[in-house]
Amino acid sequence: LPEVIRRSTDTPAKAIKRPELGHLTVGAEADVAVLRMLEGQFALTFQRASSEKGVSGELLLQKLERRLCNVVYRLGFGGSQAQGRQLVRHGHVRVNDRKIDIPSYQVKVGDVITLAPRATKNVLVQASVEAVKGRGVPRWLELDSANLAAKVLALPARDDVSFPIQEQLIVELYSK
Repeated sequence: LPEVIRRSTDTPAKAIKRPELGHLTVGAEADVAVLRMLEGQFALTFQRASSEKGVSGELLLQKLERRLCNVVYRLGFGGSQAQGRQLVRHGHVRVNDRKIDIPSYQVKVGDVITLAPRATKNVLVQASVEAVKGRGVPRWLELDSANLAAKVLALPARDDVSFPIQEQLIVELYSK
């Protein structure tokens, strides 16, 4: 009789692939994990920040705060960082009337951020906008909650950044 070939049910499930954080210290690894960024993308952001004139740590935080996915969350269009990122990736966000679906897009002073018409009807988006009225938006952003539109008034200062990050640890690590 031919041998019956069965699918093995005792093989281990595939492990969830975690970003490689190889050379990071425990503190810096935690900081990168909070941002939900891969180390390569984070290193590139740091490199761009350190090439500009000014304090590298503050410029890094400013670049992280100006990411479109973060701005969408800060404006209350998304209830969480992940939801803000999803709104951007799915093409629901407009910057200066152009669809932008890149979460790492850096907003500039004067940019107008709106949602696509179909996204404004979304129940989760409406609930998030109502919730942001209680916590408020950062002073460097201006929100028109009636029209679900916002404008970037200025670049974020260190006081405006609410990431629980010790930027000095990151600067020391990446400056080596």
